Amino acid sequence: MSKIECTDKTINPLKVKGGGYHCTKTSEGCANCYAERLNLRDGFYAWANGIPFDDRDVEFEVDLSVFDKLPKTVPKRVFVQSMGDMFHGRNNPVDNNIAIFQAISDNPIHTYIILTKRPKRMRIFMRGLMRYEGIVDWGIDPYDTVKWIPDNLHLGVTAENQACADERIPILLDTPAAIRFVSIEPMLGPVDISQYLYCSGDEYRTPYLDWIIAGGESGPGARPMSPYWAESIRDQCKTADVAFFFKQNGVWIPDYLELPGGSNQWRRQRGQYRWVGTGDESVCMFKESKKAAGRLLDGQEYNEYPEVE
Repeated sequence: MSKIECTDKTINPLKVKGGGYHCTKTSEGCANCYAERLNLRDGFYAWANGIPFDDRDVEFEVDLSVFDKLPKTVPKRVFVQSMGDMFHGRNNPVDNNIAIFQAISDNPIHTYIILTKRPKRMRIFMRGLMRYEGIVDWGIDPYDTVKWIPDNLHLGVTAENQACADERIPILLDTPAAIRFVSIEPMLGPVDISQYLYCSGDEYRTPYLDWIIAGGESGPGARPMSPYWAESIRDQCKTADVAFFFKQNGVWIPDYLELPGGSNQWRRQRGQYRWVGTGDESVCMFKESKKAAGRLLDGQEYNEYPEVE
């Protein structure tokens, strides 16, 4: 099982030599990285190495045995490299990623979800796979540019705010992929992605986004997400008929959702609240727990997945 709501399994084939994981923080969404928090607990997790996700040099290696642990007959949605970024680049030879993508090709029963904050490196890598026949044997004609990338490979970028969305999404749309998705988590402000969701009136439709995931931040230091921000993303997806998955509210809830026992008033007195948003969409958020905040958005769960043509 996976604790990541939109997946069934998580695997981490890219590791630091000697054990554990590593990455380098690259944008605002990385500030409270859960993977770093786990990796620092070397006295608690046997696999952790205690190395912070900073700018130090480490050597990476590939552990393909993680693919052997996946079911052989039951399809699963598999998140690849939840403890880092496959396209970290630094000290990660391209042969490592080629080996991982070959393992993905050799286990076609599952759907593989790969997320990055470094779309330029992902674009270079994916274009290289298309250009050089035989690097990875997909069992598909490499000159059929429509179907060469298999349908069970979902590629995405994180866009925690508008700046990251406008920087990363156009690069994703320029990357060979069967399914392209965006994860707006942690959602740190309002984001307008409507221009990237569909292109109407084109005889030959240009690439567009197939799937949007959104959610608030959880864990120590979690920053609040206004429900209005998430509802806006939901509405943008609905207008464009794009699959929308809402993962979580994080650890903050709006004050209009009163908790039992007058606990909102208690939190206000203790200072465990924060105003987010502006104007008519300004809302007071109370700090609670991930469980209490839950997964409901405007009273409903959203668990949509993209359709593969």
